[in-house]
Amino acid sequence: MNLVKTSCRFGLIVAFGVLLLTGCSGKDDPDAQTAASALIQENKNIVAFGHISVKELLNKLDYKNLPKVNAIIGPELESWEKGLDLSKPAYYALQAPFAQDGTPDAVYGLVNVKDQAKLIDKFNSMGYTVEKTGEISYIAEGDITVGVRNQLAIVISKKAPYDGKALIVQAFEQTEGDESEGKTEDILAAKGDIVNGVSIERLYSTSNTSLNNLKADKKAELDKLIADGFVKTTFSFDKGEARIKSENMFSEELKDRLFYKEDPSASIRKKLGNGTPWMGIATNIDMRKLEAFLSDFAPEAYKKLNESLPGEASMALAMMGEQPLGKMFSGQMGFVAVGNPAETMGMVPQFNFYMGLGSKGDFITGMMEEYFTGMMLEKQGDAYVMDNMAISLRKDGIYGYTITSGLQQGLKIPSFAKDFGKNSFSAYVNFGQLDIASLELPLEGRVLELMDTFTINANKNGGEVVLTTKDKSQNILKQIGLFYTKLGEEQMNNLAVEPGF
Repeated sequence: MNLVKTSCRFGLIVAFGVLLLTGCSGKDDPDAQTAASALIQENKNIVAFGHISVKELLNKLDYKNLPKVNAIIGPELESWEKGLDLSKPAYYALQAPFAQDGTPDAVYGLVNVKDQAKLIDKFNSMGYTVEKTGEISYIAEGDITVGVRNQLAIVISKKAPYDGKALIVQAFEQTEGDESEGKTEDILAAKGDIVNGVSIERLYSTSNTSLNNLKADKKAELDKLIADGFVKTTFSFDKGEARIKSENMFSEELKDRLFYKEDPSASIRKKLGNGTPWMGIATNIDMRKLEAFLSDFAPEAYKKLNESLPGEASMALAMMGEQPLGKMFSGQMGFVAVGNPAETMGMVPQFNFYMGLGSKGDFITGMMEEYFTGMMLEKQGDAYVMDNMAISLRKDGIYGYTITSGLQQGLKIPSFAKDFGKNSFSAYVNFGQLDIASLELPLEGRVLELMDTFTINANKNGGEVVLTTKDKSQNILKQIGLFYTKLGEEQMNNLAVEPGF
């Protein structure tokens, strides 16, 4: 997930960098999509790639009707569009290895050129020194190198020092070869405001992690499992909603080895008490598969996980033999916040939770019972009570609930979260029930005042995040733009009426 966020963040930097920071004879160059495809095929260190529809995003923002935004973007956009064809997506590619903070070794941006001469004029008007090498006109300024040849512009961002001239020449040469095929081609051709692809195979081959220390047989097995594996993520911004959809383009063998588990009956709901929750989180994890995968392909992480447990738990795991975590936990967990959120904002909310136990889960309940007894907690039926919370220790799991919510069946999940509890991971928030304004969130968080619902669902095939706004008639980006424009005006007005202004 971090890599997806990183690649999308750098993709946005490249695309908007062309707008804000940023000809020749000879044969025609390919368009940006074709060039990106060839670059990815040739440069085996490119791990993530995709495209961004810059002009489409700006139109959805409706920047022309945001005076202050249009005053900044409008003239610049108009001047860049004389040289660049922004009606088509801008493409990007991230080159490994990645630093610990997620920064790639290099970022490539590829944009279609409408008029090379006018684009060069734009660079000159900004005071940049445009040089030439063969048919390429280029600018090298610090971390950024921009090259233009015929119908194609390439932007390279790489931590200095590096030879910008040599790298831009190499980049153009790499766009002249064969195009990528298969899943890479499908991702580049996918529709969406932002589309991102990550090659799991290349990510592994370019990483310097403990995976490289695997035994030969396990390394060979992992190589086979992740061969031609990709994650495709599509971002779409529409009327009243933002949607992020990911697809795990894995082999069936890899999907079968992973720890995803589904529960079409959403049985977790029967274990989460009563009420109409305004927030919920649920998991269905195959603990046996999780342990097996970690043991085979991440033995150091698995060892650290066991070492992080308390001494008694570590000793108990050692005595349980193979896959002890799977014997101790079922992998099914859930939490819901119930009651009237307007009455509990800023206070401890009413909630129910459940943590499923495995065949050897009595070790955990035994330890907890000993602890609760030692604390001399009151016991009501099979539940121990502390303050306004009760915890019930049962053979199948640990149940917890605030006293006011009770532990009864009859959970009413809102219709927008109909898949809650069915997938490997699911969560939702009903923002419409919350008084967000009363929370006094920082400026960047106040946008939640516009939001109505949030859902996330993920399984072995991928996942989807959906964020909706209360107003379903306008694009979500436009609503956000109007919201922050209004906030900015309010802040300026407040400053103007303060003493001394």
